[in-house]
Amino acid sequence: MVGILCLACADPLDRAIYGSPLGGETSGLVIRVPIPTGEVASKTTAEDIAADMALGVPAPSKEVAAPVKATEIAAAPATPPAPEVLPAITEDAPPELVVSPAVEDAPPPDAAATTAQGTREAAAAAPADAPPPVVESPPLAEAPAEDAPPLVIESSSRAEAPAEEAAPLVVKRPIPPSAATEVAEARPEEQPPANKDEPKRGGILGWLFGDGDDSEDAADDGGEDVAGAAPADPPATAAKAEPKEVKPRPVRRFRAVAADEPRAALVGRDVLSGGGSAADAAVAMYFVMSVTLPSTASLGGGGVCLVHDPADGSVRALDFIARAPSEVPASATRPSAVPGSVRGMYALHARFGRAAWSDLLAPAEALARDGSPMSRALARDLVLVTDGLLADGAAGLIFGKPGGVPLREGELLRQIDLATVLTRLRMAGAGDFYAGKVATALTRGAADAGGSISRADLAAYRAEWRDAISVVIDDLAVYTSPPPTAGGITAAQMWLMLGDNDRFARADDVLRPHLFAEVSMRAFADRGTWLGADGTAVKSVEQVLGPAHTRGLMANYNPSMHTNPDALAKAPAMRFENPAASSLVTMDDAGMAVACVVGTHNLFGTGRVAEGTGIVLAASPDQDGFGPAPLAPMMVLDRALGDLVMVAAASGGAAAPTALVWTAVNAIYQHMTLSQAMDAPRIHHGGAPDRVLYEPESSASWIEGLERRGHIATEVGEIGRVNAIFCPDGRAAAPAKCQAWSDRRGEGMAIGTGS
Repeated sequence: MVGILCLACADPLDRAIYGSPLGGETSGLVIRVPIPTGEVASKTTAEDIAADMALGVPAPSKEVAAPVKATEIAAAPATPPAPEVLPAITEDAPPELVVSPAVEDAPPPDAAATTAQGTREAAAAAPADAPPPVVESPPLAEAPAEDAPPLVIESSSRAEAPAEEAAPLVVKRPIPPSAATEVAEARPEEQPPANKDEPKRGGILGWLFGDGDDSEDAADDGGEDVAGAAPADPPATAAKAEPKEVKPRPVRRFRAVAADEPRAALVGRDVLSGGGSAADAAVAMYFVMSVTLPSTASLGGGGVCLVHDPADGSVRALDFIARAPSEVPASATRPSAVPGSVRGMYALHARFGRAAWSDLLAPAEALARDGSPMSRALARDLVLVTDGLLADGAAGLIFGKPGGVPLREGELLRQIDLATVLTRLRMAGAGDFYAGKVATALTRGAADAGGSISRADLAAYRAEWRDAISVVIDDLAVYTSPPPTAGGITAAQMWLMLGDNDRFARADDVLRPHLFAEVSMRAFADRGTWLGADGTAVKSVEQVLGPAHTRGLMANYNPSMHTNPDALAKAPAMRFENPAASSLVTMDDAGMAVACVVGTHNLFGTGRVAEGTGIVLAASPDQDGFGPAPLAPMMVLDRALGDLVMVAAASGGAAAPTALVWTAVNAIYQHMTLSQAMDAPRIHHGGAPDRVLYEPESSASWIEGLERRGHIATEVGEIGRVNAIFCPDGRAAAPAKCQAWSDRRGEGMAIGTGS
């Protein structure tokens, strides 16, 4: 492994801490320092490791590049040595032998070399007119020599492609040094057949796990290996063969991703295709969104995830919300939250990840360092806050152009400081963010931006695994995250009222909007009785979601008339809830699923960037409306079988719960496809003001029916955004029916693949 020191490149973190690289002026020398591959970068403090292990996070075990010591810099020669090249790509140093389970019984390299040497000596000793020896390959031994087809080496192209269009030979794994010459000199027909038992993995990120191929082996379905089998004998008669009916291959597995930003979805797709778990995909997707959508997914923010573990059928909640600082100094003009996303993603990967942490951060790091076109989602957010955001010098350098003009969609967005932070996270793990070099730069940059992040708060931050909130509705088990998030609990309460006595299923198309508006109004009015201003629950969740309580809320429901809010047990109060957040959902073919909602408690958080880090600071959640209450992830399982039915997450402030439950009941009760359920126009009643909001595509009969029953109806642009995966008959029972969709109201993407 090689460490690269650029003594003139003014590392932004060094600049933020010391004022100049390495504390002073230096020459333009670039040194490549060999780093022993056996060294492992430990966490910054022993207390950090102990705290993580108490949460179930193991100590770091993957190899990362060790930091360069000062003595190594001092000992470097004045003239830079020749660059050291990694063994995997050099021609002088053969790659290390990697033996897969499929070839454990193969002879060692020395035996292979002896056999090859003996074969060459025998050939040299044979008479000149003697025919060359023929070594028969087992798959072709029984076939006549003149009928044996040339062996096809599988690549990304199909096996039946003509020879003149075949892709060049690609060696998919390191080979023994002694065999390198034989492989290079062998004719195509002498190449050993591809091992059918070797697992195949593919996608753009196939390098996460080795060789790559998205196709499935024909032998998995009992089919023939087209490349390795000898052709059948021709029929005795010349009768014209009848074309065989090609039956569609049954779908036995399903994997999918959906996110509010398209590049995040593409990276998540590739992680799953390469063999990664749903947790791996969620981690990679989040860090990509921290680069491409920092308005809501900044490293300075936090969030919550639900995780379904197929090993035991459990659903757990991971709380990594950006929390209020322990103390706000008098100099803080824009109080900022203690970030939790990095610690949360690290905890998710430590428990459920299969890929290397460093590999999952590499795509985000490359996007930040090399730059990427400004996404449509980020461009839309930027337009809303241009004047206030670009007034900050650090933010203006990232998101603006000369003259205070914001970057537009498609223009290059480069974030060098953020790339440096991601590099350190990739190499040293989350500990550096909370107690290392990044922590030092972040606290200093936050203070300069009027924020309130301290080293003590960073070092004390821990992500928490908690029991998910569950409620039984008909034959389904619905899970969501516990307080201080409240969006999912509100959605579950609404679903209980809609599903009781089959109210929603029995209502006609004109009555359903009225029923939904009345249920929504009651749920938001009731939330004021159990959710405190600081996000704590003053009542138990079991009481809030109990059947006696929800039926009591609907006791005065009138299907023919709107209920005056003053007639409710507690009149709803006006409450502002920040709508800025982003969501993502993933599902792998083993049945693991992850639903996450992340945010900065306000669009672009405090509106300031910590100089030297490129991190948008999240707003402190102890301010009115700036909190995690609207976050709304949800999972739905078949109660009897434990099979996944829906994985969903919503954003949009107070509208998030209504968007989430409206999508769910339309898909499950009205048997809509996921795209139909999600694209259908929505309505919302937040309690106060006493008004029903509806989207422009709503039918005239809806509006007429609402107004006839005494509602005041008002049109709005959009009501919430949802990302979801839906398997109407269960993921394991009917994977061919599974669907993934991203809300048309946003700029996201969903990708589902069956195999």
